Amino acid sequence: MSGLSEAFKSHLDSESWDAIAQMALGFQIELSREDKETHRLRKELTMVKHILYESIRTPESAHKLVNAAFFVRLYKDVARFEKTFDKHKIERIGFLMFLQAVLGKLRKERLVVHKPIERKNEFKMMKDVGLL
Repeated sequence: MSGLSEAFKSHLDSESWDAIAQMALGFQIELSREDKETHRLRKELTMVKHILYESIRTPESAHKLVNAAFFVRLYKDVARFEKTFDKHKIERIGFLMFLQAVLGKLRKERLVVHKPIERKNEFKMMKDVGLL
């Protein structure tokens, strides 16, 4: 990661989950091209933005832990978005950097696995996508 994204990650680590939820909702998804593929990509990114907001916005969710399945799904979605951006030569947006920083914060503070079998399966999936 670049120095800018490392600085952003460290800044995000000190933010509250409520502030992060507001940041997620405040992002405007603007892509450099207008075609069918980028329209679909914008819709997917907007859906991820709203799901992330809903999962961390409420006061009681400030202490709510996320399960490994949600974490792995979000990680895979970010990786898929990056590949799509590269494939179609679309300029990357700040929202992807934000999602990567949120993944880091989730992994440090809120990731939990309640069932050992689930943990093995989920982390095996993460190994397959190159996270571990």
